[in-house]
Amino acid sequence: MDIMELGAIGELVGGVAVIGSLIFVGIQVKQSNRLAQAQARQDAARFASDLTVQITREDMELVLRGASEPASLSDVDRGLLVLRFNALANYYETLFYARERGAVEDDLWNSRVQRVQNVFA
Repeated sequence: MDIMELGAIGELVGGVAVIGSLIFVGIQVKQSNRLAQAQARQDAARFASDLTVQITREDMELVLRGASEPASLSDVDRGLLVLRFNALANYYETLFYARERGAVEDDLWNSRVQRVQNVFA
């Protein structure tokens, strides 16, 4: 076997190694995307759960009073209501951008949209 034949074998082995590396990278990217989607779903669930757990009876009374008699709210109550709604808006905004990046599936997004629609129906 001369140097030319060894060079050809080396090129062949190198080409196979490159193809193998590309396949490996493709598999890793796919797994990474699945992991990101799972993490986004878990984060969305945790945040929604945290918001729900933090809501007290007084919070609910404040929301209902603000919806039915907004003029009756004190400045402090109005501020608290705005903070609660801002937290909720931030949650939906974060979920929306995660969906736009492909980190959140449409079924999760649609279920959250349905919840909001049910509140305002």
